[in-house]
Amino acid sequence: MFLCETLVHANKIAEIRIKLGFDVAFAVDRIGRSGGLALLWRNRVNCRIINYSQNFINVEVCSEKWCTCRFTGFYGFPEQDRRRDSWNLPRSLAQDITLPWCIMGDFNDMLFAEDKRGGSEQPQWLIRGFREAVQDSYLIDLPMEGYPYTWTKGRRAPNPTEERLDRAFATQNWLDEFPHYKFINAISDSSDHSHILLHLVHVQKEIKARIFKFENAWLEEPNLTEVVKEGWNREPHNSLLAKIHTCTEDLEVWGRRSDQDLKKLLLNFVKRWNKTVITAVNYVFKNIK
Repeated sequence: MFLCETLVHANKIAEIRIKLGFDVAFAVDRIGRSGGLALLWRNRVNCRIINYSQNFINVEVCSEKWCTCRFTGFYGFPEQDRRRDSWNLPRSLAQDITLPWCIMGDFNDMLFAEDKRGGSEQPQWLIRGFREAVQDSYLIDLPMEGYPYTWTKGRRAPNPTEERLDRAFATQNWLDEFPHYKFINAISDSSDHSHILLHLVHVQKEIKARIFKFENAWLEEPNLTEVVKEGWNREPHNSLLAKIHTCTEDLEVWGRRSDQDLKKLLLNFVKRWNKTVITAVNYVFKNIK
C-alpha cells in the first residue's frame, strides 16, 4: 500500500501500520505542514528500497508468486511552476531498465483534456509536457475501470471540478508478466482523492524447450571466432557431438549478452533521437512568425 501526502511524521506511520495489519512500513517525513510518503507491505512479499525522495519511493519487489519487479509510488509537485521537475523525475527513474516496472500514484497532471470536467480548461502545454515525459520514460498508461475521475473539488457544489490525477503506468515487460491485471478506481467519500487499486493476476508461463538458432548477425562480431574456439577446445578428447553441444551452450550465453548490449545501445539511440526531434520542433515553432 502506497500513501502520499500523509501530512504526518514517520512515527505516526508505524501506528497506522499496526492498525492496518501490515508487517513492514517505510516512511518519508513530511516537510512543515505538507508532503509525506509511506509504503506498507506484508511479509509474503519482500521489498528492497532502491531510493526515495519527497516525491517517490522506489522499491524492488520479490515474491514467490511472480518474477522480481520494480514498483514506484509517486507524488507529483502540486505547484504549477514545478511541473517540469515532476516530469523529469519519471525520466530519471526510467534509466533503470533491468526489471519490469510499474509506477503509480498522484501525478498532479493529466494526459488528455477529457481527464478534467468542470472548472477552467487544462492548459495544453501542461498536457503536452506530461505526455512527453511518459513517452520519454517508455511507459504505458494502464486503463482504469470505474469512475473516470479520481479527484474532486467542491464535492457538494452544484458543478464540482473533477480531474483524473491518479494513474498507474507500466513498461511493456511488466505488462508481459501481468497481462491480466485489474486497475480499479475505488471511490472514497472520506477524501477528495479516490483510492486506486492495482490487482495483479499472474499467469504461469508455459516453459518450452529452447531451440538453438545461429544468428547471421553474429558473423559481424569480432569475438565470435574466439567464443567458438574456446568451446571447441575446452575438452579435447570429447566426441564431435559433445564439442558441438558445448559450443552451442557458449554461443547461447554469449548471444544473449550481445543482444542485451544491443538493446541498451538502441534505447540510448532512441532517447537521443527523441530529444533531437523535440528540440528541432521547438526551434521551428519559436521561429515561425
